[in-house]
Amino acid sequence: MPNILTNLAVSFKDAVTDVGTVLLYPLGTLREENGKRYRYVTVNDATVAAAAGKVALTVGTTPHNVCCDVSDTDAGLVAGVFVSVIANGGYGWILVEGYYAGVSKMAHAWVKGDAIFAATSSTSDGKAFNWKFIAASTTNTITAARFKLARGFLGNAAAAVSSTTATGGVYVRVGG
Repeated sequence: MPNILTNLAVSFKDAVTDVGTVLLYPLGTLREENGKRYRYVTVNDATVAAAAGKVALTVGTTPHNVCCDVSDTDAGLVAGVFVSVIANGGYGWILVEGYYAGVSKMAHAWVKGDAIFAATSSTSDGKAFNWKFIAASTTNTITAARFKLARGFLGNAAAAVSSTTATGGVYVRVGG
């Protein structure tokens, strides 16, 4: 039987907001810090900049190859939230579990606890929106047809946010 080591402590020499062009860790590495979980990723998107607060989407079949351009992937493939600007072909960390105060959002009002999803339109690349499970509005209420699109779950709204506010707090729960 092979000798398998588990629960080894890893010492990270960078901050979760550090980015670069040199691979520092194996892609997909998970990191826990201050009660939050992050994944080490590479950005594969030459058209839409990956900036802090934008929703990260998986490109292809691995959760460590990401973008925020719905045209390059599927909004249902939520990988997490960017915590810094990562250039195309660069490396850095995305938040996959924990609170993030500045998630980029569409012009919808959020109520604390709302389910938050990745936007499905290329006109809203990298943004999040809420779908209500009760009839509060016709534009963001789940119907049977729209429920089929609800694959891109990001987490839950941490507080009420007005429709004119560009960002909102989310308890991200993509996992890892």
